[in-house]
Amino acid sequence: MPSMPRQRSEGNIYHVYARGVGKCIIFEDDRDRSKFLAILDALHARFDFELLAWCLMDNHVHLLMKVDLSRLAPFMQNLESNYARYFNARHERVGHLFQDRYGSKPINDDEQYLTTVRYIHQNPKKDGLSASLRYPWSSYNEYLTGPVHIDEMALNWFESIEQFVELHAAEGDDSVDFDYCKISEARDIFSVARHALAPIPIEQVVGLERSHRNLCLRILREVPLSPRQIERLTGVSKSTVDRVTRGTLSP
Repeated sequence: MPSMPRQRSEGNIYHVYARGVGKCIIFEDDRDRSKFLAILDALHARFDFELLAWCLMDNHVHLLMKVDLSRLAPFMQNLESNYARYFNARHERVGHLFQDRYGSKPINDDEQYLTTVRYIHQNPKKDGLSASLRYPWSSYNEYLTGPVHIDEMALNWFESIEQFVELHAAEGDDSVDFDYCKISEARDIFSVARHALAPIPIEQVVGLERSHRNLCLRILREVPLSPRQIERLTGVSKSTVDRVTRGTLSP
């Protein structure tokens, strides 16, 4: 079945969202997130867009952009393919990383724009990734302290910082609660592992004293996660995970 044509925004503003194939994790750690943003920044001038808001979740991303529709598809192709090559090489993975077709919604008025900005910034808190709106991997902080990845134009939509904060304090009836992006019911392996090991951060497992490390590996294996998933989450080699969880490696 042929894909439906993209809807055009009168003001060339689009909410763009992409997720991992099969809802897989696309950011294992902050190094991955930093690399994604570096690629995004590098494509900025080439595709002549303005970034108005962004958020990196565990297995999907949100971008609010002002860009001509004719440049959106080649931009997303470059962004996804460049990042996928990096991710697959770093994590010894093969195959597609992103779902085949990214999503885009045209933004056609001020109310829809403000609702979308709020939705993007509230996403980490609603999905349990952050206790507050000050999630480090979204543009919320840039609106408060100054642009880093977003463009100056983004700040001009608000008369004051107080207006921006007030908008986000309201829950509202967000009409942009896209089914495409919702993962609250998905059995996200990162969230499962994080909950199982709490309060020990997953990224610290590899550096723990051996008996503590091995205990964490056994806990993750009982969740159950596969040795390969545990390797990707913790950085401990699959062979070590196998030996520890089979009881052939001493505590």
